[in-house]
Amino acid sequence: MWVSITAIRSAAIHPTEVIESGAIVGKGTTVSPYCIIGGNGVIGDDCSLTGHVHVRGHTTVGARTRPESAFRPRPERPKNSARPR
Repeated sequence: MWVSITAIRSAAIHPTEVIESGAIVGKGTTVSPYCIIGGNGVIGDDCSLTGHVHVRGHTTVGARTRPESAFRPRPERPKNSARPR
């Protein structure tokens, strides 16, 4: 279920974005159309997320960052798995 943001401090949020409960968006941040920020996402101060950016999982976007793509944690590889050659 998608609900409102836990913390928004003077951020500009476009009405088509989706932000899960628990996400934190820093002050002065701009969130453009069709962005998705997961519940464990943290967006720093003065960021600018361009359209269609997805922030998933336990991900932090640092202050004054301008992401233009998807951010998500890299999946863990089992310790004994062989790397593809």
